[in-house]
Amino acid sequence: MLYRTDVLREYGHTAPPTTWEELKSTAADITEKSAADGRKVSGWQFKGMDDHVNAINSTWESFLCQAGGSLTSADGTRSTQNSAAGRTAMEYMKSFYTEKISPVGTSALNGFVDGTVAMFPFFQSVIANVEAGGAKTAGKWAVAPMPAGPKSGCSMVGGHSLVASAGSDDLLAAGTFMKWLASPERSARYMDFHAIFPYKPDAVDPAVRATYEKKVQGDPRWKPILEQLGRNTPDLELQDRHGWATRWEAQKASVVAGVNGSVPVDEALASLDDQVGKALSAEK
Repeated sequence: MLYRTDVLREYGHTAPPTTWEELKSTAADITEKSAADGRKVSGWQFKGMDDHVNAINSTWESFLCQAGGSLTSADGTRSTQNSAAGRTAMEYMKSFYTEKISPVGTSALNGFVDGTVAMFPFFQSVIANVEAGGAKTAGKWAVAPMPAGPKSGCSMVGGHSLVASAGSDDLLAAGTFMKWLASPERSARYMDFHAIFPYKPDAVDPAVRATYEKKVQGDPRWKPILEQLGRNTPDLELQDRHGWATRWEAQKASVVAGVNGSVPVDEALASLDDQVGKALSAEK
């Protein structure tokens, strides 16, 4: 979670929220007080309920995880988002809009840079975008672990895949290149601009470990990122591999519709399970 230290401080909050309850009360307080001042700062925005709709996939899966939900059954054959946990997560997210704490459509990232969004959640890779704000953001923001939900403070773990065509003329060269690109040595260098790092620093070369340690110790934002990493498990990422393409398109439509009130929460979740369920059946 990213938060504007200057905005929170201005409205009487000396620390970021650590629970769902604190998140909502802090965001509501900032939204209400700023409106009274004529500033109209949104205390919170869910990334994906803005101009980056694809981001709702990561956001939704994080809050579903915190509510104790799952994407699929343990064997990956059934979609399980239409559950008590799914309803808890979606009703919580929806309440920010029904209670006028957050506005649908406002850019979380751009608003954060401009100081009109106080807090939002997303991948640590947006740190580079925030830093690009220059004087608008310098010394005015920080990173915190995600506020914990009813079951945990976990979040969705994302990533990218490197793929070589099976019909390539030189698979050995392709594999050699991908191994180099994804190596701990390279990932330590990515820390400068995307906050991507060797996931198991104890196992890397001492020189790479030294580079990693120097960067972590030199930037306080790494502490909450690593704390968040320690709360996560690969569960959602592994579940997400089943019916992935269908799920990521279905969530963009159903989660946004359920959260903004276009359709009832139960209907949104049922639609998700129906669409993803068909994709999972096709995998068998």
